[in-house]
Amino acid sequence: MTEHAPTRAVRRLTILLLAALATTLLLAAPSEAATSLTASRTAVVGGESVRLSGTLGRQPRRRVLLQRRAGARWVSVTATTSTRRGTFAFTVRPSGRPGTRTLYRARAPRTATRAATTTTARGVVVVAQTAALAVPAQVVTGASFTATATLRPARPGRVTVLQKLTAGTWTEIGRGVQSATGTTVLHPALAALGATSLRVVALASQGAPAFASAARTITVLPPATTRVSISNAGAQADAASSEPGVSADGRYVVFSSDTSTLVADDTNGVTDVFLRDRTAGTTERISLTSDGGQAAELSDDPAISADGRYVVFRSLANLTPGIADSVFDIFLKDRVTGALEKVSVSAPGLLGHDQSYLPTVSADGRYVAFASFAKDLVPGDTNHKSDIFVRDRTAGTTERISVDNDGGEADNTSTQPEISADGQYVAYMSSATNLVAGDDNGLNDVFRWSRANHSSRRVSETSAGVGGDGWSASPSISADGRYVAFFSEAGNLTAGDTDGWADVKVWDGNDGSFEQISLTSTGAEVFADVGSPSISADGRYVAFSSNHAAFTSGDTNGAWDVFVRDRQLGTLRRVSDGLGGAASDGDAYGVLAGDGNTMVLRSAATNLVAGDTNGVADLFARDLTR
Repeated sequence: MTEHAPTRAVRRLTILLLAALATTLLLAAPSEAATSLTASRTAVVGGESVRLSGTLGRQPRRRVLLQRRAGARWVSVTATTSTRRGTFAFTVRPSGRPGTRTLYRARAPRTATRAATTTTARGVVVVAQTAALAVPAQVVTGASFTATATLRPARPGRVTVLQKLTAGTWTEIGRGVQSATGTTVLHPALAALGATSLRVVALASQGAPAFASAARTITVLPPATTRVSISNAGAQADAASSEPGVSADGRYVVFSSDTSTLVADDTNGVTDVFLRDRTAGTTERISLTSDGGQAAELSDDPAISADGRYVVFRSLANLTPGIADSVFDIFLKDRVTGALEKVSVSAPGLLGHDQSYLPTVSADGRYVAFASFAKDLVPGDTNHKSDIFVRDRTAGTTERISVDNDGGEADNTSTQPEISADGQYVAYMSSATNLVAGDDNGLNDVFRWSRANHSSRRVSETSAGVGGDGWSASPSISADGRYVAFFSEAGNLTAGDTDGWADVKVWDGNDGSFEQISLTSTGAEVFADVGSPSISADGRYVAFSSNHAAFTSGDTNGAWDVFVRDRQLGTLRRVSDGLGGAASDGDAYGVLAGDGNTMVLRSAATNLVAGDTNGVADLFARDLTR
């Protein structure tokens, strides 16, 4: 059927009218502007992701274009569809050189019922990625140090890795995450001696590539070790030296020796007590008579006050005027005045007529504690056992402290006294069973005597008052008497002590708690004997010795080594290493200076210092700050 011309004209007119109406409605439609485009970050590293998001208001399921400014025009990058709530989001990775700024906008194209709408533009700038590493120029082998990495731009939580250059390859030695300010603080330790290179690497994250700092050179040094048992001219001793004691600052070291080469005119042929001034580089003989003559008999067991002024020791010689008794007496030498005083005497000043030994002196020299078999130092001493006494040099009194809390005599031996710096406490070991109530373990225990109440408290017992199920001995006390370090075979003093061997422990007198010290650097028990505990003045550092290889990695010398635990940081380090960080070739034990910065070692090793050829045990001082 053929359509008539008037009909076709009407149809064309209708179409034109409908198109015009649609255009009118479209132009009349409200313009629903999108919110400003929001960027998750406006400064990025090239390739790092940025989230761009916005809202179309009441326009769900609408096509949205992301556009990038390219010169004078906008170029569509990608597209998405708005959610039911009208929201939309894009992820972009701006690129270019640092300083490049890219403008983005979102545009919803015109539809049959909606006008086109465009967000305001949002700029994102590419910035340079930087990394800096701060480390000390020199560190001591095995000692932790602080390495601070600073990265820009800051990305909290981004993983940062510290690397060391080894044989041409960068290997990880620690890692952490960035803080809100872009810093990462690590506490690594290095073992190999010499110069090495370190760098920090920020791992790839959210599209940002991994980035490394410039390398920093750090020099690893062995702890500074010097030989103490030498003459003023540096000559070696021709016989063994032992029994070290050290002042709080590590300057003065006392010791005993059979040598005849440390001072001029040493011709008595017996053991003497010497003092080495490490600052002045001088060695003096302490065990002389009050008029400066040589001792006719041996002297040993030296100890020194915190400031190095007073030295106490025992001697068989008659060093002061008066009656000779042919037993070991305790003497105190005042190095400032030169005065020599016998302190193993009774309150009236009468001699004790039996062996006295192991003296220890308070910081000011007023109090001297010692062990003695003498029965005439105090009235009523009839137990025929070694007891612990304290001489008050100011008051001129001597007190027996190894008694029960009612003053009754100990029923067995007491020994190994250690006095606190203020003289208010004395730690000691005793096998007596009647010093405190309920002591029924039949073993050597460690006690702490208090000047305030003139009574003893058992240290080696649980918080419930149960005695240790193994012997305890060799106490070392902090300056204020709060902490006592000792070694013990007891397994019931600290949780998890199941090795069945003697361990070094620290007792806190404030709450009666214990801390096990002789653990590996990872906190594991070691099935081996330990010994020679020594605690710093503040109780932070504790030294001990052991011949077991498990305490530190690479311990293969099979000898007794000395270790120091930092109770604050929880770290453990071996401090008896030889030259170049090599393991020592001989056994060692030692005593720690009060400030924790110097370790005095007694060792027959030949490789702790250069030129050690005398073939006998010497005394060495190791600076733990290096």
